[in-house]
Amino acid sequence: YESPNGSENIIVLIELENDIVTDVEITTNPNNPTTANYQGQFASGIADLVVGRDIDQLDVTVVAGSSLTSNGFREALTAIKADAVES
Repeated sequence: YESPNGSENIIVLIELENDIVTDVEITTNPNNPTTANYQGQFASGIADLVVGRDIDQLDVTVVAGSSLTSNGFREALTAIKADAVES
């Protein structure tokens, strides 16, 4: 995803059972201190918003004040869903 400081990324691992998110793990990979702060806030708050919900109904926009990290999360969800369909 893009931030004012350039390209950023996170690693998203999601465990599913019958399309329901049972666990989520975010590995942060910041390029600067500001991004580190936002990615950390996102990583610590995302589970409360997605665990127990259907993956197809997730619409994460802002987590703990971090909106740009949510863009990376949504991109990862798209890839995860595509991989699940192919399997």
